[in-house]
Amino acid sequence: MWITAWARYRLEAGIRAAGTDFLYCDTDSVYSLSPIDLTEFNEARKRDSIKHGGVADDPKGRTHYMGVFEQEGGKIDRFITWGAKKYAVETDGKLRITIAGVGKKAGAAELARHGGLEALRPGFVFREAGGLTATYNDVPYGEITVDGHTLTVGTNIYLEPSTYTLGITWEYEQLLKMEGPKLKRLFTLMESQLEKE
Repeated sequence: MWITAWARYRLEAGIRAAGTDFLYCDTDSVYSLSPIDLTEFNEARKRDSIKHGGVADDPKGRTHYMGVFEQEGGKIDRFITWGAKKYAVETDGKLRITIAGVGKKAGAAELARHGGLEALRPGFVFREAGGLTATYNDVPYGEITVDGHTLTVGTNIYLEPSTYTLGITWEYEQLLKMEGPKLKRLFTLMESQLEKE
């Protein structure tokens, strides 16, 4: 509980630093229309990490500090999201995707073949990069004999290749349907909340 609470608290700091340029966040990342200066925030996290032993070197000898925001990917030319864990970015004509249940590399290649960001809409089906579906067999199968050897098969999970159809939540759909005054009121409310805190 405490780890999750602190992670959410630190993520909120990144969102606030982005301000009205905020686009999207995930559990460990913030996307913004413009660069975010997190120098002061990161220095404080480094000091905390050193003090509490939250420091590690990767195989290349690079030191990493717990809780520090790292700049990744640089400038993004285009961005689209359809909700949590469902986004794609384009930089210099190259696609990168993060969609839960879809392979990143294979999914980006498949999406590129079907029109790129313009094709990524609710109902789009990833047929080649859809990942695996787990089927739970809660009843023991029993005994099977293979090549003269008897094997007892108990309860199990069967994994098989699957497709993935992009969908959106009802709440996200309602947000997208907002127009003019309603949308402006929502953003004004969000801005005033940021200013208060």
